[in-house]
Amino acid sequence: MGRRQNTLDKYKLYKISGFIVMILAMVFGCEKDEKGKAIVLKKLVQSSNSIRIPIDSLTDNRSMQLAYHQGSKGWFFNLNPKTNEIQMYDMENKTLHKRLRFSVEGNNSVGRIFSFYIHKLDSIFLFQQFSPNIYLTDTSGSVRKKSQFRYQRCILPLLST
Repeated sequence: MGRRQNTLDKYKLYKISGFIVMILAMVFGCEKDEKGKAIVLKKLVQSSNSIRIPIDSLTDNRSMQLAYHQGSKGWFFNLNPKTNEIQMYDMENKTLHKRLRFSVEGNNSVGRIFSFYIHKLDSIFLFQQFSPNIYLTDTSGSVRKKSQFRYQRCILPLLST
């Protein structure tokens, strides 16, 4: 009984310390001004302005993912899952600038794109839904690097008190 009780106490300690760390991260994780008030970095505001961009018959009018990147000028990105491509729009001219098409099968393929992240225009990361692979590309549309991430599950049994 002593060893089992010791194990139960250890799991309770892990739960409590994890909860305390989570609370501390929420309290101290926000940026604050001189008066100690939290700073809101970005805020969504309602606008009557709308932006119209041309789409072709192969592009769905709703998207899996949209992204905006501000470089030397503004770029708007749209994931088109039907054609497995990322469309790159020039926001100054409101025109389609480039299509980044990716093969689903073959030597230089990325499979079906589920999501993407634009770090810089020369570092665009592609993700699949159920795959541990991450693909690095740029605005040329060629795969520069393929990486695989691994994660380790840590399952703690739910304990009743």
